[in-house]
Amino acid sequence: MASFDKKQALASINKLFKQLWPMMEGVGERYRDCLLQVDAIRSIVNTQPTHDARLAALILLPGIKVTIGSGLLWSFFPAECVPFDKHTTGYCVMDWRIMADPKITNGTYGAKCAAIVAGLPTHTPPLPAIEDLVLWAAAHRTVETPAL
Repeated sequence: MASFDKKQALASINKLFKQLWPMMEGVGERYRDCLLQVDAIRSIVNTQPTHDARLAALILLPGIKVTIGSGLLWSFFPAECVPFDKHTTGYCVMDWRIMADPKITNGTYGAKCAAIVAGLPTHTPPLPAIEDLVLWAAAHRTVETPAL
């Protein structure tokens, strides 16, 4: 099980909204939603046994939907989890074609993340980390696709 304290949880939330998605539409409201629920988020991250279970629990929290839930997981587990914003999802489905569909709430989030992580070294150009994929996708995707 994971073991994040409140300070680490706040740092993860800050990393998501201040570093990765500072220009996202509605960022202030989503950031506030997460800060107000930091204890619930931390509890989910620390107690749920898999990334799929964590995502399923996170999206039950008020104001946290699939994109923010996956982003939160990336902020806690940046080497394992993909923050599926509309650019990254669209790129992975339509351009890179590493995912067959944008559905990640059906128990496939963990497997899709693992496939993406495994594919980063063979991507053209090779991408050293998930964050690099997110930045690449924002600049190179042909279509925006929300995660489902």
